Amino acid sequence: MSSQSESTSDEFSGRLGLIFATIGAAIGTGNIWRFPRMVGANGGGSFLVPWLIFLFVWSVPLIIAEFALGKRSRTGTVGTFRIFGGKNMAWMGLWTAWISTAIGFYYAVVTGWCLNYFQTAVRGGLGSEVDTTEVWNSFLESPTDVIFFQAIAVVITMAAIWRGAKAIEKVNVILMVSLFVL
Repeated sequence: MSSQSESTSDEFSGRLGLIFATIGAAIGTGNIWRFPRMVGANGGGSFLVPWLIFLFVWSVPLIIAEFALGKRSRTGTVGTFRIFGGKNMAWMGLWTAWISTAIGFYYAVVTGWCLNYFQTAVRGGLGSEVDTTEVWNSFLESPTDVIFFQAIAVVITMAAIWRGAKAIEKVNVILMVSLFVL
């Protein structure tokens, strides 16, 4: 048996899952919060023209380069930097892994907030007569609630990561479709 057939490959099942995962990683919560305000503050439609140009001139080639490096090296970030940059550049792979982890901590908190708001809305606690500032403040006054919803976010994320690319693909399809529905 060849080593290729012995190893199990954890890959996306198709292009759509990979595209959704890439879009999800590129968009991020910060862009969802910030983008409408930036468009409004910078001229509306006239802001979109340079933004789209920059997207296709800068961001898309970087994503393609990242895919190419990953496909060629078939290893993690440390190994990829070591292969293409030499032993002295392996620390860059560790640095990018650390930054991704740090961003994950931030997103776990924000996702916990979103889960709390979702359950509050489903239970009818966000009607038009409700003072949303009071809802927010009462949530923050309960560290147990904050930690509980952050823990739920972490568990859901860990479950998806643990199950591999196909689970991440399913989660991204749900999240990206819901993003466009919203």
